Amino acid sequence: MIPRARSLEIEKSSLAENGTLSQPAALKRARLSGKVGAGLDPCGAVQVAFDLAAGQERETSFRLGVGRNTAEVQTLVRRFRRADASRVALEGVWEYWNRTLGAVNVDTPDPSVNVMANGWLLYQTLSCRVWGRTGFYQSGGAYGFRDQLQDVMALVHAEPAITREHLLRAAAHQFREGDVQHWWHPPAGRGVRTHFSDDYLWLPYVTCRYVSCLADTGVLDEKIHFLESRPIKPEEEAYYDLPNRSEESATLYQHCVRAIENGLKFGEHGLPLIGCGDWNDGMNMIGKDGRGEVSGWLSSFTTC
Repeated sequence: MIPRARSLEIEKSSLAENGTLSQPAALKRARLSGKVGAGLDPCGAVQVAFDLAAGQERETSFRLGVGRNTAEVQTLVRRFRRADASRVALEGVWEYWNRTLGAVNVDTPDPSVNVMANGWLLYQTLSCRVWGRTGFYQSGGAYGFRDQLQDVMALVHAEPAITREHLLRAAAHQFREGDVQHWWHPPAGRGVRTHFSDDYLWLPYVTCRYVSCLADTGVLDEKIHFLESRPIKPEEEAYYDLPNRSEESATLYQHCVRAIENGLKFGEHGLPLIGCGDWNDGMNMIGKDGRGEVSGWLSSFTTC
């Protein structure tokens, strides 16, 4: 919500022609142009003009926000209208990150390792992988079934509630047969069903990790509905669809059991079939015809 004021304008082309990130063209003007439209830089500029006397100081805050409805917008406006609202909010951010990133401290002789382990890696996991859901091979904001389960394992000491929440979220994207959506987009849940063999096994693995670290056995009794959709055909690599929520539900423990049972498909040498994934999408041609047997990695993973 941006308050109306004569001294304030918004422009979607603050860099403009001949401007740079360090010296936006808008800063050279007494007033912003107010131009918007195709071909302009996709960013915003907010400007307010005031004079400072010698030795004078003045603090200015800009408030940008969004609400689900008018009542929520009005609540936000009242909350952040106070002069110290920006400082209070910023201190809250500092407090959150200091507490979260300080939950585990690693001290090694290498300062660069300490910097990475005591802040940067966990910050990236939470802000980029869990909240932003973006990365080199995942840039569309989707949840990857195995991806985010792996990510939340790093949060069992710093943000265990997020790990717990995601276990239940992931279980809700398991089909009745025991396989899962390889990835899906919220909020609708449209995504892909595949022959990947390792996706669904991350659910029992991360559940075991969470329970062993937190002793929260109650999570095993949480009931979650399955998904329901047509089975993937043997000759299909994948298909994209919006599945239905099944009327059938089960505890998280039963979801984990169903995932393991679905992985117990063996080839002629007694090893689990690889499907079209073994924690490495580059191996998906090996088992695409339903015959390729898996490496010892997934065999151990299935039985651990």
